Amino acid sequence: MTTYIASSLKALVRERRIPFDMVTREYLADQIILAKLAEAEREIADPNTVLLDHDEIFGPIRKQFGYEV
Repeated sequence: MTTYIASSLKALVRERRIPFDMVTREYLADQIILAKLAEAEREIADPNTVLLDHDEIFGPIRKQFGYEV
């Protein structure tokens, strides 16, 4: 612990900044969402991707739980 603190303080003086990035949970959540959206866009652009409509996805779930509409 002492070594880490000493090296961090040296980096602080040398670089004149905090030697690590501080981020919030909201920032991390935004980054995850952006990554998932980029992945979805790549999948949609791929001609081999099979897209399902709402009923194909939720129909079997409704039947399984007795919510047939």
